[in-house]
Amino acid sequence: DVYIRMGGYHQHRLIGLGFLRKLYSILAVQLVMTVATGTIMFPFRSEISIFILKNSFAPICLVLASFALLIAMYAKRYESPVNLILLFSFTIVESLIVGTVVVHFDSSLLLQALVITSAIVCGLTAYTMQSKRDFSSWGGLLGSLLLALIVGGLTNLFFGSPALHLVLSIGGAAVFACLLVYDTHLIMQRFSAEEYIAAAITLYLDIINLFLYILRILQATDSQ
Repeated sequence: DVYIRMGGYHQHRLIGLGFLRKLYSILAVQLVMTVATGTIMFPFRSEISIFILKNSFAPICLVLASFALLIAMYAKRYESPVNLILLFSFTIVESLIVGTVVVHFDSSLLLQALVITSAIVCGLTAYTMQSKRDFSSWGGLLGSLLLALIVGGLTNLFFGSPALHLVLSIGGAAVFACLLVYDTHLIMQRFSAEEYIAAAITLYLDIINLFLYILRILQATDSQ
C-alpha cells in the first residue's frame, strides 16, 4: 500500500469552483486510468502471478518508481506541463501496482469493493463540502492511527493471523475514510489555487487505499 500523502498548506483561503472542477476532473481521469488498467490486467492474472513469482523485483521497482515520481511531483507541482506529465506517469505506475494486487481477487469481490468505495467517497465528499464542522484537528490522531496500521501490518507479516488481518483491514478502511474527510476539508480551506496537483494526488491515494482495504475486508469475510 502507498501511505505517502502530499500537501501544501501555504495560503489560508477558500478555493474557487474553477479549482474544484480542475481537481476533480484530474482525479476522475486518474481513477478511470486505474480501473481501466486493472480491467486490462485481470484476464492475464495467471500470467501476471507467474511473472511476479519469477521476478520478485518487479513490484519493488514499481514501488520505488512510485516514490521517485511522488517526490518529483512535489518539487515540480507548480511547473506546467511538467507537473501533469509527472502526475499521469505516477498514476500509470500506481495503476500497475494496484493491478498486480487485484489480479489475486475474485471479480465479484472487486465489483463489490468498487461499488462500496464509490458510494463512500461520494457520500463523504458531499458531507464534507456542505458541513460547517472544522475537521483540521483530526490530523494528529489520523497520523498516529496511520502509523499504528503500518506497525500492525508489519507485525502480522510474522504472525499471519487472519483475525488481526481483518481487524487491520477494518481499521485501515476507517482511517482512510476519515483521511478523505480530513484532506477534502483542508483542500477546501487551505490549499491555494495552484495546488491542484498535490490535492489530486492526496485524494487519489486516500481513495485507492480505501478501496484496497475494503477489498481485503470482503475477502476476509467471504472466506469465513
